[in-house]
Amino acid sequence: MKTSGRLLVIVALALGGGGCAAMPRQNLGRATRAFEQNSHERALAILRDLEQDFLLLPPDDRARYAYVRGMTDYRMGYRVDARYWLAFAKGASKEHPQALAPEWLARLDAALDDINEEVWSRGIEGLENNLKRGGGESHPGAAKPAPPEDEP
Repeated sequence: MKTSGRLLVIVALALGGGGCAAMPRQNLGRATRAFEQNSHERALAILRDLEQDFLLLPPDDRARYAYVRGMTDYRMGYRVDARYWLAFAKGASKEHPQALAPEWLARLDAALDDINEEVWSRGIEGLENNLKRGGGESHPGAAKPAPPEDEP
């Protein structure tokens, strides 16, 4: 009886863990669909929630997460965040070439080139998140410029 009881616990844990592991992948699918439907606010909300489970994703899915997150940030005007996630996606796609579709790689390269051109021409300050560049508002975690020295 003891052995069968332990076996039931092990099976229950395995089944429960499998369900939990599937949830990040399902959420990545939901975020990807929202992104593809140009529902960027919804996609970003799902992605930000999913970020805490990022390391639970298999490597291919991490590359997809980084791409969708980076492109969502890019389209919303969060260029600093976009640069980080797109650079991550580019590196991950080199380690896992099958992770991103060729058209995604082309979009990734174009967006990253655009952001990098901004950095090269105006410095990192040129990536200030704002409405003019991408249509989104600056999110609460965005860095704020320091006040000039003569202001209190």
